Amino acid sequence: MQNYNGIVPFGDSEIPRFVHSTHTANVERGKHAVLRSIPMQNTRHEAGFLGRLRNTSREVSLRYAFKMFEEGGNFPNFRVAAGLQKGDYVARLASDSDVYKWIEAIGYELAHGEDAQLRQMASQVIEWICAAQQDDGYLMTHYQVLHPDRKWKDLAYGHELYCAGHLFQCAVAYDSATGDGRLTKAALKLANHIASVFGPDKLQGTCGHPEIETALVELYRFTGVEQCLDLAAFFIDQRGRRPMCVPDESRFQNHKPIREQKTVIGHAVRQLYLCAGVTDLYIERGDQALLSVLDSQWRDLADGKLFITGGVGQRHECEVIADAYELPPDRCYCETCAAAASIFWNWRMLLATGHVRHADIIERTLYNALLAGYGRDGEHFFYANPLQSRGPNGISDGTHRGGWRRARWHGTACCPPNVMRLLASMDHYVCTNSEDGLQIHQYCSTQIRNSGIGPKATISMKSGFPWAGENRITIEDTQQDAWTLAMRIPSWSVRFTVRINGENCDAEARNGYVHIRRQWKPNDVVELNLAMVPTWIMPHPRIDAIRGCVALQRGPLIYCFEQCDLPPACRLDDVAVDASHLPVDAWQADVMDGLMMIETPARLRKVDWPEGLYRSWKPDQPASEPITLKAIPYYAWANRQSGAMRVWMPLA
Repeated sequence: MQNYNGIVPFGDSEIPRFVHSTHTANVERGKHAVLRSIPMQNTRHEAGFLGRLRNTSREVSLRYAFKMFEEGGNFPNFRVAAGLQKGDYVARLASDSDVYKWIEAIGYELAHGEDAQLRQMASQVIEWICAAQQDDGYLMTHYQVLHPDRKWKDLAYGHELYCAGHLFQCAVAYDSATGDGRLTKAALKLANHIASVFGPDKLQGTCGHPEIETALVELYRFTGVEQCLDLAAFFIDQRGRRPMCVPDESRFQNHKPIREQKTVIGHAVRQLYLCAGVTDLYIERGDQALLSVLDSQWRDLADGKLFITGGVGQRHECEVIADAYELPPDRCYCETCAAAASIFWNWRMLLATGHVRHADIIERTLYNALLAGYGRDGEHFFYANPLQSRGPNGISDGTHRGGWRRARWHGTACCPPNVMRLLASMDHYVCTNSEDGLQIHQYCSTQIRNSGIGPKATISMKSGFPWAGENRITIEDTQQDAWTLAMRIPSWSVRFTVRINGENCDAEARNGYVHIRRQWKPNDVVELNLAMVPTWIMPHPRIDAIRGCVALQRGPLIYCFEQCDLPPACRLDDVAVDASHLPVDAWQADVMDGLMMIETPARLRKVDWPEGLYRSWKPDQPASEPITLKAIPYYAWANRQSGAMRVWMPLA
């Protein structure tokens, strides 16, 4: 084990002066970051697709969650633990963490602008949280109320460090936005308690559900308390050092020491949260062995275990990442939390390396795997996100493992606030800075002011994403010295054009970005047009579950086909597509506030099968008739009617 410079309790550390600089991963002082994020206070989402979604989350979902946490027992648990009311513990083991993610989302919203009601809601809950914390710093309502004698006795399943991690993250988000300070004091008090319990000469081991690692690094970045970083390194290096005494150590990422874990395996969310934490530690301390492991794990995921939507998690059983090329569309899990976790990890990898592939995965995951988990009304959510559904069935009805309609809420309510905190921080993922200039990674309508390293400049962007590839970037204010504007060319883009102040620019993409260096002036306009055309996608031949099928993509969106878009007498199972014909765009202004559907020729097969499931092979082609098939963006499925859905369609 590495020699740490002593993990010791750090007492009542002075809370630093609050700087209104809110980030999801603040690498402003990270020595080994290639790119740096821009504070949320300096970004502003405007009208547009993502802007409307974020507005729904802010105006509807965050307030709806307040109601559901009261009804579901999350809030009462804090009051019971604090002695403010009598009652029993309600909700699941780690229900505290859902509340913390909700507060984190509110912190991000308040970083963008004042909302008195959200601030009041959060302030009330923070009061309950602080009241529930014990004098020694311990805080987890489940053990305080139900099992006070079992604290730190079940590291594999107990989720104590997991909940602590989400407290740390919400403290950083909320207090960096508001300067309130109560949560940071509680976080450092809990971190102090953890440091008094764990360490090389104390209790050794780590949490079965990673999260504490990335959170401790962020708490260090915010407070400057070095022991938080030491403790994060300690927990990361505890992986694989001693058994957790569970049936499968790999499910808990505990099968090998961290520097020997070359593949992604086990519970999907846990794996991706751990990867995020390891990336954070690399950014701060520069251990190249960690970066090498992360690169191997990323390639293992992207080259064999990632769904076309960006979803992660192939099996319902234990919610795990499984074998390469095991990508079943109907039995995949693709938890919404795993989509969020993938974005968190890829964002940190983008900051650490600058590689375009991480921005590409963020885009794919956001528009498909993540948004599919979020209902149009802001009050319904998918937990699992299949790529094929056979429609209503009694087995999955109303459970978080269901696959045909979104639920009003979940007993295990980790996914809804994860969506909320990601949408609240979405404009944070748009642009980064470096000494050389600004880099645009995602396209949406927003305004960005850079006051950190690199050029002192303000830019605004108008974007047609995800329906149109036209992006107009205006330099509103800038320094006189020359600097480079880098714009990502997505992996799906077959062609693009660049114009500066109305004149064509002969620009080429280098390492996934177009780089334009010049002495910019206020009111300079850059127009980047990314061609969006419907394209048939074929799978790797080793993915046997979808062999002989194709999927439809247009721009960043993966499309699907729903039963409700077929004539009443047709079954989706009987339809095959003709990929030799090019699909065509079909804008539908009256569908879900307007979206781009796609029409394509297909064949409706006439099933002549008298009885039974199997019969002797015959060389004849089944009779079929031509039909026109409509496709809808995958994220939008199950918002109109409940019914069958497919992403991958058999070829005619």
